[in-house]
Amino acid sequence: MIRAVLTTLFAALASAAGRLTGPIFTKELRVSSRLRRNYWLRFVYVVLLTGVIVIVWVGIMLEYSGRQARSPAVRISRMSEVGQVVVGTVVWFQFCMTQLVAIVSLSTSISEEVYRRTLGVLLATPITAFQIVMGKLLSKLWQLLILIAVSLPVLAVVRVFGGVPWAFLVGSVCIHLTALLFVAALTMLFSVFCRRAYVCILATLVTLGLVFGLLALGIFVVLDKSTTFSDQSILLGLSYFNPYFAQTVQTVQGLQPGGMRGMWFRWPVHCGVMLAMTAGLLALCVVLVRRVGMRQIAGETGAGPNRAPAPVLPAAGGVPLPGGQTAPVLAPVEPPRPAGRIRRVHGPPMVWKELRGNWRRYKWRKILLTAGTVLVLGGMYLWALDEHALDDDDCQMAFLTVLALLATLVTMIVAATPVTSEKESQSWPSLLATTLGPWQILLGKAAGVVRRVLPVWLLLIAHVVLFTCVGYLHPIVALHLAMVVTSAVVTMTALGLYLGVRCRRTTTAVVLNIVAVAVLWVGLPWLPVGLVFLRGAPGPDVVTETWIDTNPVMQFVVVTIFAAGLRNARGGLAGLEYGWLHTARDWAQTTRMVWAGMALHFALAALVLWRAARRLRRSAF
Repeated sequence: MIRAVLTTLFAALASAAGRLTGPIFTKELRVSSRLRRNYWLRFVYVVLLTGVIVIVWVGIMLEYSGRQARSPAVRISRMSEVGQVVVGTVVWFQFCMTQLVAIVSLSTSISEEVYRRTLGVLLATPITAFQIVMGKLLSKLWQLLILIAVSLPVLAVVRVFGGVPWAFLVGSVCIHLTALLFVAALTMLFSVFCRRAYVCILATLVTLGLVFGLLALGIFVVLDKSTTFSDQSILLGLSYFNPYFAQTVQTVQGLQPGGMRGMWFRWPVHCGVMLAMTAGLLALCVVLVRRVGMRQIAGETGAGPNRAPAPVLPAAGGVPLPGGQTAPVLAPVEPPRPAGRIRRVHGPPMVWKELRGNWRRYKWRKILLTAGTVLVLGGMYLWALDEHALDDDDCQMAFLTVLALLATLVTMIVAATPVTSEKESQSWPSLLATTLGPWQILLGKAAGVVRRVLPVWLLLIAHVVLFTCVGYLHPIVALHLAMVVTSAVVTMTALGLYLGVRCRRTTTAVVLNIVAVAVLWVGLPWLPVGLVFLRGAPGPDVVTETWIDTNPVMQFVVVTIFAAGLRNARGGLAGLEYGWLHTARDWAQTTRMVWAGMALHFALAALVLWRAARRLRRSAF
């Protein structure tokens, strides 16, 4: 009897799930289970997670490596602190990393069906638009749930050290899942409009930054001006609508006893709000998917949701009717192409093609994006000026760091797309069939990457020029940052082009490029420190410290924080002293150190491009 009831219940649940997702979910799962890149993604995720845990563990052990901490009793008493730091790091790592993977993996979820003109075919079957959206969404989230499940044993094992309540882990996982659903739904919505994967990725990241970053920060600043609300109450109120604030409050209350005393965050309310927002995005996505699919069925020639259907004209001949008459048959025809002036190719053809930008294309989007960026930066400058913080070195360091991180993320994404975009549009074999050599193709693509990312880096350049003229940044900062940024852009471009040659899909190349940059600039520099600690040495040697000082991340921090602010900017070059990891240096020694790091990264970029040129002809498909 019980077995029959359970069987009936399971069959009912399976039938309901089938009606919810349809055959799209099964098809996507079968395809995903056979893709090699998903297994590589899990492997890379585990490696990165292990590397983060090792770096955090080594850092904590180095902090407690004094004579007093060598006592076993002291180490055992502080294991709960170690457990809290490791668990907090793992939670935030998977919170940010899985969202980034979701954005990349779902960036072509709808657009690939739209531009392959298969969306109309799917809607001509009994499959509904709702089943298409839910099938795509849940199939991609299933792969992400596997990544989340990988880190759960680590959290359970580290919790044995104490200091980490189960309520914190349960609440963090629920906040993580609802935020992941919202980000995935937002990415699917943009994939209806964006043909290129990197455009969808950037649009999603910008929207998240505006809604959950700048808008939340603006509300916090406005409410903080009044005496009615305290900082903790404002943060608590915003956390019910902002997953990043929610995870911050959950971490403070769960891992710091006495944090935000007198207030308690109810994470189920936040999860309910996020689910409601996700449902709204999915409903809008279903409407747009059905609209685009019906336009394709009606004979649309374009691929955007606002394109008109193709005109229809009488076809030749017709259908014979009784009485010797014929009925004309309407057939869609391609609209005539507008006549225009033929552009002459000047110089290397690949460089000319990549540098030939069309401002008129998406003109209003670019104007709105530029105006919005200027307004946001202006508002942040006015707020910092009102707080009398613009002349402070920490404020200048914060502005430079945010602008550099934004430009770095855009460069990593854009650098991995030129070659894979050609492969996905089936134009890569035709390009390889031309008389262009491998270096001509790669250098032309590299020029296109620089052209696309230059507007984002101009924000950093404009900030440096503006505040150098005002007197809040020393002029030497412009020289040092130009060298650091140049080496970073060249390295990221070379890695992106090499991975584009090796990979078939844009999503795979983008993920691997982000991972490669993270390993190169975060993992490898601190690997010798971990080896020194494992050998039991008192500290890193000169070679290890010099190796870390050639890292662009370390160089960016040093050349900005020790030459920013009113006090450093008003002094002369002789008064500047840079605190490097190895030893303190003056401006001339710092310039030579930055130059050495630049030369090292130029050599690495040349080696990577050489390997890409060797494999270019073997990557036709």
